[in-house]
Amino acid sequence: MYKRKIRIFLLLFIFICIVFTNSKLQAQTPKNGNNWSKEDTENWYNGKQWLGGLHATPLKAIDKIEFARQYLHNRVLWDKAFAFLKLADLKTIASGKYTIDGENVLAIVTIDTASENSKWEAHTKYCDIQYVIQGKETMGLVSLSDASVITAYNKAKDVAFYETRVGNYYTVGAGCFLIFFPNTVHRPNLKAKESDSIKKIVIKVKAI
Repeated sequence: MYKRKIRIFLLLFIFICIVFTNSKLQAQTPKNGNNWSKEDTENWYNGKQWLGGLHATPLKAIDKIEFARQYLHNRVLWDKAFAFLKLADLKTIASGKYTIDGENVLAIVTIDTASENSKWEAHTKYCDIQYVIQGKETMGLVSLSDASVITAYNKAKDVAFYETRVGNYYTVGAGCFLIFFPNTVHRPNLKAKESDSIKKIVIKVKAI
């Protein structure tokens, strides 16, 4: 009888642990794309489970709410993007375009393409994960509402160019990344003063 009580107690303890763990995991994931709370989003984002084990540093400038919305609706695609960053040999990968999931997820590797003439741009079809492999790059970011179109959207190239008098700039070092969404305008490919050579990979993930 005593052993039976101990067995029942252990089973109850294990059951409570499982329920607690599942509740905690559910709290880290927004319930849907429109009504999660700011606290839920923060917990989910800061948990970094979405990185899938990738050892990389997302910059604080990333729009957490928009990222959670995009990720939740296209989780499989985003997971493939981060898995590529994790599994590919980024140090030796050659410049060029790589298909990850058809037209849904693709990667573009560039080496030393930084220019002071880089333009403000925005995309409609894709979100950009811009990850620096080597060196340091400066990237600009501004809200779409604070920029004016100077070159109309090109559907074939999924790009429109803008001008703006405002905007924030961030230095992105090796192993770090920014994510740009269709609701923002960005200015990539600016060489940081302290960087000699820049190798970067941009992974394009289909936007919702």
